[in-house]
Amino acid sequence: MKQLPEYQQAILAAWERNYGRVVLQCDEYEVTFVTGLYGKHIKIEYFIGGEYLGEWCQPDNPIGSKFGQPKFSRYSKVHYNFVKKWGGKKEADAYRKKTNETKLMNLLLWTNPRSLIRHLKKTCQNITINNEQSTNYRRE
Repeated sequence: MKQLPEYQQAILAAWERNYGRVVLQCDEYEVTFVTGLYGKHIKIEYFIGGEYLGEWCQPDNPIGSKFGQPKFSRYSKVHYNFVKKWGGKKEADAYRKKTNETKLMNLLLWTNPRSLIRHLKKTCQNITINNEQSTNYRRE
């Protein structure tokens, strides 16, 4: 079986322990991924240079596109039928085409570590882990 890179092992270890912090150097950014419980679910949030800004949620923001989880609009059959009833089939078809292509935002939380790793592999050229600042906490 193929050995995973060190940063991938660190992210998965932090996820398994429920609480943890992984500091990565991704291209020119120092990114901190923090794992924690949000309600009843484990999620990973990211900080860049110790900051957590809401403007990264914008769909055209370069930092949000690089590290955030992309969220696309979904086609709603119920809303399509509503538009078709009041605006006609032509307007409803235009609505369906528009909603299937729209990127709404970049989420600040990740719900799955494997999708985070896949996204980082696509968007970042050089990824290294900073072991001195990364910690994993065991929840008993």
